Amino acid sequence: MLLGTIMHEIFQTAITSKKRPLVDSDLLKIWSTQAPRYAEELVALSFTPSCLDTELQPYFKIICEWINKHYPISNSFFTKRELLPSKAELLEVYDIEENIWDSKLGLKGKVDVTIRTKSKKGIESLELKTGKSNNSCEHAGQVLLYCMMQSSRHEQPIGLGNILYLKDGVSRCVTPRAAELFGILQQRNNLSVHFEDPTTNLLPPPRQESRFCDKCDQKVMCSFYQKTEENYEKSTEALKNFAENEMSHLKQSHIDYVSNWIRWISAEWKCERERIETHSKDLWLEKILDRVVRGTCLADLIPINEEISNSQRIIISFKKSTNVCPFKAGDVCLLSNQKHVAIGFAVVDSVSEDIIKVSSDKAVKSRYAAPFHLDKYTSMGTHSITLGNLVCFLQNDEIGKRLRDILVDMLPPIVPEITGIGISPAIKKIIVRAKLNNEQRRAVIHALSTEDFMMIEGLPGSGKTSLISVLIQCMVATKKAFF
Repeated sequence: MLLGTIMHEIFQTAITSKKRPLVDSDLLKIWSTQAPRYAEELVALSFTPSCLDTELQPYFKIICEWINKHYPISNSFFTKRELLPSKAELLEVYDIEENIWDSKLGLKGKVDVTIRTKSKKGIESLELKTGKSNNSCEHAGQVLLYCMMQSSRHEQPIGLGNILYLKDGVSRCVTPRAAELFGILQQRNNLSVHFEDPTTNLLPPPRQESRFCDKCDQKVMCSFYQKTEENYEKSTEALKNFAENEMSHLKQSHIDYVSNWIRWISAEWKCERERIETHSKDLWLEKILDRVVRGTCLADLIPINEEISNSQRIIISFKKSTNVCPFKAGDVCLLSNQKHVAIGFAVVDSVSEDIIKVSSDKAVKSRYAAPFHLDKYTSMGTHSITLGNLVCFLQNDEIGKRLRDILVDMLPPIVPEITGIGISPAIKKIIVRAKLNNEQRRAVIHALSTEDFMMIEGLPGSGKTSLISVLIQCMVATKKAFF
């Protein structure tokens, strides 16, 4: 997942740069500027930027060749651009990570690369895949959705789509057909019923055969739902046997633990949806003036300046038409104009009497017509992340087993015997200098020697904060990672 994200960003930065022809060292330079933003993820995976270089190198040649062939940029009459898989010539990169919220189709999406081509349709999508090429119907279906969404956004006939596999450089065209588009929208409508209320356990019926299930990423959670929520009432005998086999590594206490947490998280999710003051649907159901009066929107904004920050974000300065501003620094907003809803996300940087500055991932001044407006955005992503963690808890692997051992079976931490002789002089010096009491010293030594986890209890004022401070110093001294 991390490798895919990095390769997407490198490709997107490379194709929008003016440097041609591109060579491997150019992409390595791009990666060196982006690496600090991935520091936390790299540490969590025990990777360093230099270690990741070897993983990225095989992709660099393919990216350079593709961009140099299809988008050399030169305006020379003799510069010939190779046609895309859609048989069209790439004229310009229209947008990167184009954010489309389409109320007609009831879909949201972000297109990796939106390109303008020399064809009657004009706008096409380029979807990037990090793996090897294959005729995946899921990949094609994703591009078909983008074709429909771009048709609606840019008011053009439904055009072709392109997929590029960065592992082997194979690219292919996705041609929309009426029957396929109809089937995708029908499936979308069927699924939408089940997302309306997170507390209901009504799910679509499972497949009749289990022959495709073994390679499914969600086979354990699917089996869990068949057993706990449906009691196999919708499952065939073959599917029931498959589900029982997938659940054989779980105890009843593990199943009860996950069932309870799903119920609690879903109830909290529903309650929060009812409580928040802004909903995405308000962007279409309420007029801008009504949202302004309610205090969730700032309208009639005129962009007067755009600059790139040190973190490569775009800082946009908008002139306000009023001194009143419902936002403060740090608020997350949706940026729209009169024609397009949710052009992108923006974080409020600063607010003055007549100027509001926001940080966005894209420039809007030259591409979209003013005036703009900002709507308050409340993210509900925490709940889906928490539910995703429960999926990890159920997996039949070492990480899942250890989580179940600790959280449900209450196995104690593994703490090897340690004596004062085994403590390094640097650690001893830190502990002595901190003037810890005996209990705090024991806690520090146990925390440094434990192999998995440790819980520290203490009454208010007992020195927990001082203990954590010393632990961090010890981690730094022993060159260990901490979060």
